[in-house]
Amino acid sequence: MVEPDEKITFTVEADLVGVRLDQALTARGGGCSRSVVQRRIEAGGATVDGRRERCSRRLELGEQVEAVWHVEALVERPAAELLPLEVLYEDDELAVVLKPAGLVVHPAKGHRGGTLVDALLQRFGGTLSSLGGAEKVGLVHRLDKDTSGLLLVARTDEAHLRLAALFQEHAIHKEYLALVHGKLRAEVGSIATSLARDPSDRTRYRVVTNGGREALSHYRRTKSWFGCIHLLNVRIETGRTHQIRVHLASIGCPVIGDATYSRPIAAYRELPVEVRQRLSGLPTYLLHAHRLGFQHPFLEQWLEFEAPLPPPFEELLAWLDSSA
Repeated sequence: MVEPDEKITFTVEADLVGVRLDQALTARGGGCSRSVVQRRIEAGGATVDGRRERCSRRLELGEQVEAVWHVEALVERPAAELLPLEVLYEDDELAVVLKPAGLVVHPAKGHRGGTLVDALLQRFGGTLSSLGGAEKVGLVHRLDKDTSGLLLVARTDEAHLRLAALFQEHAIHKEYLALVHGKLRAEVGSIATSLARDPSDRTRYRVVTNGGREALSHYRRTKSWFGCIHLLNVRIETGRTHQIRVHLASIGCPVIGDATYSRPIAAYRELPVEVRQRLSGLPTYLLHAHRLGFQHPFLEQWLEFEAPLPPPFEELLAWLDSSA
């Protein structure tokens, strides 16, 4: 951890050419998260060749970077923990892991330990990208706590940069399976909106007409029960926070079990009592990242992975088949 008022200086070498100032300082900044580093840069806490610069400034060979970090918002490094972690693929540059529902991806307020990052540190040690900051080592993207499925991990800083570029170009193929409730108006559809944080509840996001960030999702119905429960295949082109959950709720088909964006199952009177009782007792909502495909940034070959449904999700679908 960087001590209060400690000065950080380094000369830009070949490995940092073209890297954003905030990313470079996160990697060299002694364990502070990228968001903390960005706040400090914007407050004038970093210079390049003696001039104050913005977070997005791309570094050039031979430039001198200098920063002074103060005590504000220092963070603890996650500790390696022996937690269940299924690794579907790994090489020297990246890995693909299977995250169970209920597991927080990285440390945050109220979740200082027992996260996916802690499990990654136990499994891979120091061979993880540092560009996301000490609390998010290896992470190029994330899944919500109660979303299960495939997650891509960067093991080197260069892999992180190349994978982040693929995400930025919408070149990563991501499909989810979602069990939803409602009146689905079309078998196949696309949802294109802008999303922003709900000012009345900072834990939620909502569709907005002005501002926000563009989000695009495509869905296809694969099966239905009782005319109002549907299994959807959802492909996303963007990866906004809560995107699938907000998008599906916006068309009147929220993910079952999602207390943030849907009504309690008990309110759905059109369902048989035993179905309402079974769905009301779910420990998590039913959203699973089941397919991930991308061009390996070093091997230049297409890789694709598919994760089976978690047993509780699969067992529920079988129960619906037998009950409908």
